Amino acid sequence: MDCVVKLNISYILKVLIGKLVSDSDSWMDLKTSEEFNLWIMLEDGLKDRIICEKQCMGCLDYHLVNRIFYDFIENIKIINNKNTDLINCLSDKFSLKNEEDPVSLAFELISNPVYVERQLDEKAHHLYKQYVKGVEQVHSALAVGYCQQRMTELHDIIISNSHFGEMQSLSYEDFEVSPTLNTFYLDQNFVSKCVNDKNFMLQVENYKKRSKSIFLSSAYLIEDGIKMNRVFLKSYFELLFELTNNILIAKQDRHLKFFKEQIDSTVERVILWLETTRAAEGLKLYKSLYNNYAYPMFNRKSNITKTLNKDIKVFFADIDDDFHPESFDMEFNSHNIIHGIMIGKSYQFTIQDIKKGHVTFDSDFDCMNKIEQLSELMDLINFETESIKDIKKIKSSYQDTEHLKHAWKADYFITDDVKLIKRGEYIYALLGIKTKFLKISDFKKTMVEFYAH
Repeated sequence: MDCVVKLNISYILKVLIGKLVSDSDSWMDLKTSEEFNLWIMLEDGLKDRIICEKQCMGCLDYHLVNRIFYDFIENIKIINNKNTDLINCLSDKFSLKNEEDPVSLAFELISNPVYVERQLDEKAHHLYKQYVKGVEQVHSALAVGYCQQRMTELHDIIISNSHFGEMQSLSYEDFEVSPTLNTFYLDQNFVSKCVNDKNFMLQVENYKKRSKSIFLSSAYLIEDGIKMNRVFLKSYFELLFELTNNILIAKQDRHLKFFKEQIDSTVERVILWLETTRAAEGLKLYKSLYNNYAYPMFNRKSNITKTLNKDIKVFFADIDDDFHPESFDMEFNSHNIIHGIMIGKSYQFTIQDIKKGHVTFDSDFDCMNKIEQLSELMDLINFETESIKDIKKIKSSYQDTEHLKHAWKADYFITDDVKLIKRGEYIYALLGIKTKFLKISDFKKTMVEFYAH
């Protein structure tokens, strides 16, 4: 019975840690929340805290999450004890003498650094800034530990579902595309535009017939549809069939090819992998959160990130060719840290390749793999990423990467996602891929120009 209680405790504690990681100012609200009170009640009623003989998930998860949380509290206590004189001084000024909770005290004292500094003499400014930095580092360590734990959980789900590859039903028919035809890979926003605008859909259908163009999807476009409101789902699938004639780009073995497949078969396969996909989306979220705390120099608000988003080619061109481990300072040497990251992750391209603007690939599989690795690097340095608070968009960016891994086989990729376009254009340029990105407005101009001739 205690094993089940431990599993419930770890679940509640992960909820509490997740909220604290997202907002350090939420500690006071969390302390009075139902989850916090339930956690204390379950902890008080727990009789056996040791790991059981079976080493069950409840016991292992409980000990891992508890260690993350109690290490955080213990480290806050250590920082407070090292700064006793400063804390006593501030507690007197702000009447916080009766605050017994070290975490509440720490977060209250750093909640408004500008105001607090004005209450101190100049000699104490440096001590206070060091204290603020120390508390923030402890909070970051909590976030990193929490994200690593959640990523491990999600990796386990993905690995445990790997056998689905043997279960899935593939009903592909090879489809030969004439090199004289224009091929357009579609994003979900283009299909939604067609669903909501009948006149536009008629124009697209007419253009497709007259220009002898082919419109393409992938399983990830079906996946985008499944996540939509079910009210629109039937229309979405019917229209997707009408647009693409069931032609899609898909991976078979180590090749990326054009196929024909009934949408029902594709949907069946997408549903089979739905849990795995959700885990992959969650992994994308926690990686973003992890990067935010593990690599603060690439925070979206940092000057470095603002600079590289203005011109990423110039940013990489300025990086030294060699890695200097003796100056491996995450805070002061952002260029050097990128060297270290790329070496640690064993990317199949070098910093010199990126500086030269030329990353080679020798097969479809290799190209897809390098698109994924380049996308991961872009995520880490926050090149055209979503706000860390926009959870839905971060999760959906998993599909964005998958679209990039498939769309390069087409002549054009139609999407209105500006961030996806900028990332895609940069990654495709590095790989020498000729696929052009079109906004819907650009595609309309293409139709107009076609009829003008």
